[in-house]
Amino acid sequence: YYTPKSKEWIYYKKTDVNVFLENGGLITGGAGTGKSFLLNEWKLLVKCRVCASTHKASKIINGHTIHKVVAIHPIDLVFDYAVVKKLVDDGITHILIDEVSMIKTAVWCILLHIKYKYGFKFICFGDFKQLKPVEEEHIDFENLQLIKELCNNTRCHLTEVYRFKDNELLQDAYKCSD
Repeated sequence: YYTPKSKEWIYYKKTDVNVFLENGGLITGGAGTGKSFLLNEWKLLVKCRVCASTHKASKIINGHTIHKVVAIHPIDLVFDYAVVKKLVDDGITHILIDEVSMIKTAVWCILLHIKYKYGFKFICFGDFKQLKPVEEEHIDFENLQLIKELCNNTRCHLTEVYRFKDNELLQDAYKCSD
């Protein structure tokens, strides 16, 4: 039986890299705030697998889909223990996941099970204001205890936009999205 240490997010700065590498965590922020940049920097610091919720997103980060990395069957949502055990045997310690807003609840459950069974640290990146999983639009994923557990209640919310820093119209449009 597990009792979480905290039911609320504990916020850190993006410069607290070691906190995230030691504990796992969640990096959130709107488009252009540097989530994928941090993922690409941090993946060089640990022995990890990099994945995303969709095939297209996985190509952008030179990774695979979550389903491929831990061998989740797309129909019955079971995973292949042998594939995950091989990650452990290969020395993988971290799983970095991009575009987490589109992950279904059942997959979050599988990932949490994998965390506790095999000891991986998960660092997740995304924007919960983006597209949610089909038929799960009503779920408040940003405050879901399941995700807090997976990420050890460790979070950083990025606010500075870098992608269109020199375009005032895009900056204003971005501010309106909040």
